Amino acid sequence: MEAASHLKNLSADLERALAGLLKLVKALSFYPADHPSLLSTIGKTSSAFQTFLQNHKPAAYHVTQNGFRLDSTPVAPGNLQLQELALKLVERRVRHILFMPKMDQQDLLILAEELAAPLEQTLAAGGLAEQLKQQGLTSIVINETNLQAIFEQLGSPAGAVAEAFDIDPQQLLEKLPEEKPQPSTTEQMRELLEELKAPQSEVAFDKLLGKIRKTAEPFFNETRLTGQLAVFSLLESLHKDQTRSPRQRASANELSSALLTASCRKQLIDALANSDLKSSQRRLLVRLLINFGERIAPDMLQRLYAERDALIRRDYSAVLAKMGEKIFPLLKADLHHTTWHRVRNVVTILGESRLESALPLLAQVVDYPEPRVRRSVIRALAAIGGNQVIPFLIKLTEDADEDLHQPAIQALGGLRRSQAVPPLIDILMRKGPREKQHLLKIEVIRALAATRSPKAIIPLLKIARQRNLLNRKNIETLRAEAILAIGQLGNAKLIPLLEQLPKVEKDPAGRALKQATSQLLKHHVA
Repeated sequence: MEAASHLKNLSADLERALAGLLKLVKALSFYPADHPSLLSTIGKTSSAFQTFLQNHKPAAYHVTQNGFRLDSTPVAPGNLQLQELALKLVERRVRHILFMPKMDQQDLLILAEELAAPLEQTLAAGGLAEQLKQQGLTSIVINETNLQAIFEQLGSPAGAVAEAFDIDPQQLLEKLPEEKPQPSTTEQMRELLEELKAPQSEVAFDKLLGKIRKTAEPFFNETRLTGQLAVFSLLESLHKDQTRSPRQRASANELSSALLTASCRKQLIDALANSDLKSSQRRLLVRLLINFGERIAPDMLQRLYAERDALIRRDYSAVLAKMGEKIFPLLKADLHHTTWHRVRNVVTILGESRLESALPLLAQVVDYPEPRVRRSVIRALAAIGGNQVIPFLIKLTEDADEDLHQPAIQALGGLRRSQAVPPLIDILMRKGPREKQHLLKIEVIRALAATRSPKAIIPLLKIARQRNLLNRKNIETLRAEAILAIGQLGNAKLIPLLEQLPKVEKDPAGRALKQATSQLLKHHVA
């Protein structure tokens, strides 16, 4: 009776965990890396696996196209999700799978990403087992049911393995080789990192850090990025762990800085430009780079300045921007550089920081000689937003380069601030060449609509009501734009005012009137 109850509980827990794994595989293929739905799925699946691993001894599950079996007993027979997951595993040359108690969320993500990868890619690499081996993953054992082989692979103490598998330790010891081979550098480092995760005395903690310091260089040479992410992420976690003593937290941070050599910094920075990097590794790498801050920012800036690929520059700029004010002194030093594209990169970072404290720095380059830099300033001001950027944008609407007037006007409207309405109205009153002023007025009208401010209603109505006795095309076009802008303001109380305007179906203004009225009615119903 007790055995039947245990099997039922095991089946239910495993079913939840595996069904969650399938959902995670699909979510990784569908959502971007930072989407809330993906992060939620990761959390739920990890929780389901932790419940399963804590409540049940490890066992090798047989995988067939029809599902999973423990010995001769089917697990959740008839569950279509488990059948779909089992088929994915079988296609990737998996016949048995075993989840070890030490499996964590990062290991789970690696497994899910490999399952989400194209089948042809996995088979070309030799199957799922080979790919997990290349990733250095030991918490998920594929196609191995022999206890001795598993023991040798994990390098765990015999008693711990015997306890995990619920068998007699003596039976296990009889099967094991008498002499254990010397562990590799990679194995030594993994053992050290596992020990470091557990609470330690100050003396034991210092000894572990000393061993890690000595092992790090050969370990990084063997494992490259995978090993660097493992070591630095753990040290970062220890530095932030409030349950650790202040001394241990400081020591972890000091070791992280010591291991962050010039060679290591270069490898981490170069890795961000690798388009083949797995999303789980990219998320971890980005987080580490941001936390390194000014320790790695100078190298990353130089790499950014030398990069020719716009997409890669965007990734570097995004990371640098998230470092925030602590790298502003570095950026300030390059603001007046004679190389214009270097200055443009700095302006982009300041804008992406979205910090109001970046405005004094941006103010220094509003008059920079190169127009492409000033165009980037407009984008940066628009990204930061707020009333404080309005004076700078107004100045740029009068820039010597007329090509900058339009983006500056659009940025004013995009602020969605009522304070931007008066300067936009002033721009309408400016004098200049008729054709250029006409195009500029169209942009101003659209910007007034973008503010979504009630203060824009009266100036837009004035334009919409403008008399056009000579039937001039430019006036009619402005009237049509103003009417459409009123429709975008979304105030249904404006419908009676629109109905008072002249209606000529074939004119641009007449068509705009019909469209704006319809738009306001829809907004009112919604």
